[in-house]
Amino acid sequence: MKLRVAKKARSKLALISKAVASGLMPVASLKMWYTLIRPTLEYAVGVWGIYRWPEAERIQLELGRLILGVSGKTASDVIRGELGLWTMEGRLHLAILRWWGKLVSMDRNRLCYKIYRYRREHIKAKHNSWCKAVRDLLIDLNLAHVWINEEIGDLKTWNDNAKLWIAERENRNWKTRILEKSKLRLYRQVKSKLSFEDYLTEIPELKYRREFTKIRSGTSDLRIETGRWLKEELEDRTCCMCVKDLVEDESHFLLDCYPYESLRRKMFQQIRYRTGDTYRLWLMRDDRQWMVDTLIGDGLKDKKHRIIVRIAVSKFILRAMRLRQRCVK
Repeated sequence: MKLRVAKKARSKLALISKAVASGLMPVASLKMWYTLIRPTLEYAVGVWGIYRWPEAERIQLELGRLILGVSGKTASDVIRGELGLWTMEGRLHLAILRWWGKLVSMDRNRLCYKIYRYRREHIKAKHNSWCKAVRDLLIDLNLAHVWINEEIGDLKTWNDNAKLWIAERENRNWKTRILEKSKLRLYRQVKSKLSFEDYLTEIPELKYRREFTKIRSGTSDLRIETGRWLKEELEDRTCCMCVKDLVEDESHFLLDCYPYESLRRKMFQQIRYRTGDTYRLWLMRDDRQWMVDTLIGDGLKDKKHRIIVRIAVSKFILRAMRLRQRCVK
C-alpha cells in the first residue's frame, strides 16, 4: 500500500520540476505540493497509525531541492528550514492526533468507537498497534494525562492545539538537529525559526536564489565546504583566490577576498544608491557578524531595504562564483 501511494506521489513530481524550470516561484510550487502531491501521501494516514515513512520524507526533500535549485549535498534541515516544512513524520503524527480526537468524541454506540475501546483495552507492550502508537505519541508530547482521561474539549480546539503541539516539537527538534551539524555553523547564525524564507519571493530569478541559498546553507563551492569533503583540517581550507592565508569561508568570500573587490564595490554602490546612506555597509566590515546577518540574514527590519540588499547580494554571489570558476580549475 505505502509503495503504491509513494509511486503515485513521485510520478507527480515531474509536474513541479517542469514548472520550476519554466520560472514558477517557490510559493506557487509549494501550493502545488500542498494540493497535488502531499494529499496523496497523507490520505488516511491517521488511520494507518504509522510512525515513520522514509520514502515520504525522501519525496518531500526531493521536492524541496527542486524548488530551491540546490543539490543533494544540501542538508535536509536546510531544505525544511528555508521552505518552512515539517517532517512528514510530524504530519503523520498530527493526522493521528486528529483522528484520535474524532474517535473519543464519537457517540458511544458507534461501531468505530466500540472497536477503539476494545483495542485500547488490549494494548500489548511488544506488539505494535494503532492505539499503542497514539498512547506513545501523547506520552512523547507530555500529554499522558489526556490519554488517561480522554478530556479533549471540543474537537476544533483539540485540532488547533494538536497542530500547535506538533509545530512546537518540529521547531525544537529542527533547532537541535542544525546545532549538531558543523557545516551549518553559518546557517545557525542567520536562521532561527522553522518558517518560509521571504527571500524566496523577494529574489525573482532562480539562478540568483540558488546561489543565495547555497551560501546560507554552507553548500557552496568554497574551500570551507569542499575541504570538508576531502577531510582537510579547518585551518588548511585556505582561499585559492587571494594571497592572504585565510580560510575561504562565507564571511571571507562576502567581505574580504580581494579579486572580488570590484564586484563587491559595485554591490555596495547599488545598495547605497537605492537605500541612501542609511547603513553605510562599506564602512562596517569590521563588525563581521552584523554584516553577514545584514547581507544574507534578517539583519534589516525595513522590508523594502532588505529586498534591495538581498537582490544586490545574490547578484554579487553569482558573479563572484563565476569569476572563481574561471580562475580555479
